[in-house]
Amino acid sequence: MPVPDHELLAELLAGIPDLRRRRGVRHPEGALIAVAVCAVVAGARGFTAIGEWARDAGSAALERLGLERGRVDEPTLRRLFARLDADAALRAGRWPGQHLSRAGGIAIDGKTLRGARGGGSSAPHLVAAHAHGSGAVLGQIAAGEKSNEIPAARDLLQLLDLDAVVVTIDALHTQHDTATLVTGAGGGYVLTVKANQKSLYAQLKALP
Repeated sequence: MPVPDHELLAELLAGIPDLRRRRGVRHPEGALIAVAVCAVVAGARGFTAIGEWARDAGSAALERLGLERGRVDEPTLRRLFARLDADAALRAGRWPGQHLSRAGGIAIDGKTLRGARGGGSSAPHLVAAHAHGSGAVLGQIAAGEKSNEIPAARDLLQLLDLDAVVVTIDALHTQHDTATLVTGAGGGYVLTVKANQKSLYAQLKALP
């Protein structure tokens, strides 16, 4: 798409709140995230590889991404992503979903992260939105420790552009409020009906 018609990635990422202390900050947070995004798109699969990509990219490329004070090292990137406001990043990065979701709809699903439990807390449970056509993750959000997947899925849906998009979700989310949220945003849905919705399940079983 023509660049003038859309916001640049670096401009979108610049809107993410910077949680770092001002003292000692050399690079804008949005610029550092933009460097990481470009490195991952180029094949980087870890902080070491991202740091190597940034080292090899050259000053001209880094300046275009917003790094005007020289190169960035791996420890800086690690510290940044450890403190990053993930929900704010999701809101800033919602623009891919505007186009990817049109390729065949969005699937919502939740998974508990294995091996991520520590410090007496339970393992994080994430709810993610996937584009049917490409398989790309359009966004994800963590379910609260004292909550469950249902409100997390609704929060995630509110961050996505659902206009003319079909949303598929499993039977846990076959809820009136969830369906209303999707249709109210201009989308449609395909929901699985199981025995957790006893009345609706009985009506459907009675059909020819």
